[in-house]
Amino acid sequence: MKELLQQIANDWFFTDPLLFDVLCTHELSENLQLKVEMRVGGGVLEYNSELLKGRSQGYIAKRLRIEVVRILLRHPYQRQPLNSRSLCLAIASDMTIAEYYDANETMATRTMLKLPAHRSFEEYYSMVDALLPPQGIPSKESTTSKGGLDQGSSDGKKRGMNGGAGERSPEGGRGRGNARFHSEKKSEQEAVGTLPDSIHYSSDQQDARAIATASVSTSKVQYNALEHLQRRAEEWEELTALWEEDEVHNEAIEMLLKKAVKTDAWGALPRPIQQYLEQSMLVQVNIRRQLALFRMGILSNRVVLSRMKPSRRYGFRQMGIRHPYTTRVLVGIDVSGSIPNGDIQNFLSVINHFFTQGVERIDVVQFDSELHLPLVEMYRAHRGIKVMARGGTSFTPLISFFEEHPAYDGLIIFTDGCAPLPQIRTRRKVLWILSSLAAYKKFQGSPKLYIRA
Repeated sequence: MKELLQQIANDWFFTDPLLFDVLCTHELSENLQLKVEMRVGGGVLEYNSELLKGRSQGYIAKRLRIEVVRILLRHPYQRQPLNSRSLCLAIASDMTIAEYYDANETMATRTMLKLPAHRSFEEYYSMVDALLPPQGIPSKESTTSKGGLDQGSSDGKKRGMNGGAGERSPEGGRGRGNARFHSEKKSEQEAVGTLPDSIHYSSDQQDARAIATASVSTSKVQYNALEHLQRRAEEWEELTALWEEDEVHNEAIEMLLKKAVKTDAWGALPRPIQQYLEQSMLVQVNIRRQLALFRMGILSNRVVLSRMKPSRRYGFRQMGIRHPYTTRVLVGIDVSGSIPNGDIQNFLSVINHFFTQGVERIDVVQFDSELHLPLVEMYRAHRGIKVMARGGTSFTPLISFFEEHPAYDGLIIFTDGCAPLPQIRTRRKVLWILSSLAAYKKFQGSPKLYIRA
């Protein structure tokens, strides 16, 4: 099998030079313990010869091409949300590749879950994460609310992977808890979907009946697709087992992309994936690294002179310096009507990343045309936040509050920039984080970052 994969790679030398160069950055390794045909990560492309034994050469070449495209999109080495679920990462990656490139019969596609077209990897991840419940059984309230992510109580037993709380049986089926959940779902669908045909309805009633029937049919199809995806949960999780943030491989892939753009060496890659890769190169801001630099900038401004440490240049003849490694940051979240719920969730994921940088506490305040107190003191990562208002936008109340409280070392403002810039009189650090690249280009304040392209 390794000889066949090498032969396919040699054919790419003339037809697909970019794919050939990318594959050369990874080592081919056989792994007969895999439950999937191929997976990438950590500079290795692993394959299972037993699973690929009955496949044609054309299928194997296409499967290898898909994994190399996954490397090109840098899903295994970059752009992974904080505390992400490996199951949702794999499904979102497949959906992105299928949307812009090509898919085989083993991949997940957006049409399975009726998701919108032409979205990024991060957007598909958020949608899949909201649709797929975790290992606990969802309550009726959580299944009707947005996301459906309530975990339920844990009794120490192994939970089923198919969305139910029942214990797995020895044969791998779902237990009684799942059976009750499915029977409730079936009864709810029958209660909504069975309308008597013998009654004569008015035109308005007939329209409402048609809408209700279509809604039940769509939800049933989506529910079956979710069941299908969850039955393969172990395969999806194994597909992403080697994924982790890796700047070395990320920069190597970026250099190959720049070379392909400069020499027009895209090979047989379709135009949609070329455009998508070119756009991914425009997003040069590593927001996690910039936030770490912002915090270090705050610490460097709070230097304290001390006789207990020698000066690096003059020894004990001069006072040394020490850094108080405690940071108190105020975060303002724009909750005006122009900010969609998805952007607020993106803001929250960036805030959660601060807890990986050694920050023990963050004070979060919401604002639109006015400040909405009290503050929310965050000591750990949060999955959601309750939005208080949806008015216009004004930065003045937030800036005034920051200037009146000198205990804060810095201010981070999450917004779409749709408001006039205020006058800032304090010399403490202020960082603007815009919701999109378009808002980033229009906004006149600085320093500034953006979250998505």
